Amino acid sequence: MGLDRLINLRYDASTCIHCGHCKMVPLPVVKDGDYMDQCPSSMHYHNHAYSGGGRSIMALALIDGRVEANKAMADIVFACDACGYCDTACKFIMDSERHLVNMAMREHMVEKGLAPQVHTDTVKSLKRYDAFPSERPQLPAWANGLNLRLVPEEEAEVLLYAGCDGDAEVDKSTARKLAKLLLAAGLNVGVLGTAEPCCGYPAYSRGYRDDFTRIANANIDLFGELSEVGIKTIVTLSGTCMGTLRSKYPEYAHPFSTQILHATEMLDSLVKSKRLRLSKPLKRKVTYHDPCFLGRQSESPVNYHGVRQVSLKQLRTWDPPKKVNTGASGVYDAPRDLLKAIPGLEFVEMHRIREYGLCCGAGGGAADVAPEMAYGAGKNRVEEARDVGADIIVSACRKCESHLTKSQQSSDGATQTMQIADIIDLVFSASGLEN
Repeated sequence: MGLDRLINLRYDASTCIHCGHCKMVPLPVVKDGDYMDQCPSSMHYHNHAYSGGGRSIMALALIDGRVEANKAMADIVFACDACGYCDTACKFIMDSERHLVNMAMREHMVEKGLAPQVHTDTVKSLKRYDAFPSERPQLPAWANGLNLRLVPEEEAEVLLYAGCDGDAEVDKSTARKLAKLLLAAGLNVGVLGTAEPCCGYPAYSRGYRDDFTRIANANIDLFGELSEVGIKTIVTLSGTCMGTLRSKYPEYAHPFSTQILHATEMLDSLVKSKRLRLSKPLKRKVTYHDPCFLGRQSESPVNYHGVRQVSLKQLRTWDPPKKVNTGASGVYDAPRDLLKAIPGLEFVEMHRIREYGLCCGAGGGAADVAPEMAYGAGKNRVEEARDVGADIIVSACRKCESHLTKSQQSSDGATQTMQIADIIDLVFSASGLEN
């Protein structure tokens, strides 16, 4: 099946013109020559094979039967954050699904039994999230004392989806702060509690297509049941969960109509409508790190039916014209607007931002199989934030926050020197609710 998907993507794998965009920021948007490198894998290995273009060449070799999948190839395929940057960069000049090729390659390696054991173990652990527990679901510990509804037993309009990130102690604190903010704005908020399933991202990002499809379809069925008890909107704590639900579910599973919002989108709307006020000044200088799955990877897939045409033996077009996902329509403005709404906060941008933001290194299970590469990307991102004079890196994804923190701690034994903060924590502090 994985090879069949690759064969269907032969056109996309063959479009590489060796321009190098998949390795660096496109020249027209370069802000600083010291921060042009963009692909964590290529940055670390300095080898074309470890780039979007290089992996497409390997895909063509597999498609044409010139080589067979093997461990050496699998090592290169999995030494990737699956951040989607090469796809965004490629679409700067052409319509080519570089990310789909990369994921089909990964899925093929899984089917051939070439996946890293640590990835296999991770995906196996997801089975405990497959269904509601046999005992009655309960509110999570972080929700104690809050006026949250336990759905589907109780009705609510907004579901707070904490995701797996809600398991760690620091994340429980952030989930509790988000709940307080939503309740303070007068929203009727519910949670699934101990019955909340995983979004399935670990299976998707590691190439376990069948497992991800099963999880996604089960969750979509659950969303349908929740709509019957009034749930109209699902608000995710994690940027990774939001991108998975909004972008990958429509691609891998059956359709659903429930609105998916990230916490920053909901909070920004509440602030702008004056249902939530940020009145407590915070005297800090911050910069914002764009999470891949909240940004370029959050665009819904294009549902297109048309014909590809070739003119003059080289000009490729679509009839009718096709909308291309460039990554530019991700969630970029909401978190920035929130930060700018906090009084006293000085906001500065890094050099690589929005759809051209550098991946923190945490995606795709890369930290498990290529830790030097993964933490090297995180260290590079921290250096970039320091270069623009920020004293706090703010992110809207717990995975990014955790990885950036670990990246500092793994640097030559040095301890953390720059604060990494979740945007929800800053918004909560500015709201004055902690008093």
